[in-house]
Amino acid sequence: MNKKKLTFIAAVWWVILCASLGLTILLLQHKDSRPSETENRMLAPFPEVSAHSLLSGEFMTGFDAYLSDAFFGRDRVTSLTSRLTGLFSALSQDDLLQAEAEDMEQRLAAEGDIQA
Repeated sequence: MNKKKLTFIAAVWWVILCASLGLTILLLQHKDSRPSETENRMLAPFPEVSAHSLLSGEFMTGFDAYLSDAFFGRDRVTSLTSRLTGLFSALSQDDLLQAEAEDMEQRLAAEGDIQA
């Protein structure tokens, strides 16, 4: 067997291994809707698989929402992103605190908890 053929066979087996590992992870994930404590909302459930949902495109829409909510380590990735954004921000710590306080006042006023 020449070297190119052996490399091709190894690459095909790696693709098959990665695909089966990905499908196994998808099958073992939580499929029901569950709460997210950090976002204060329900995460998307795994969509129902049927011929109608596949043909109408509802399955792919629901699957896209499920994958974005079921992303492994999602909370850590979002907190890392916000920390990196804050690290490279041009605002000082006092400016950030003042902006957060103003945002909190606006949200409370919008909810009717305080007088604006």
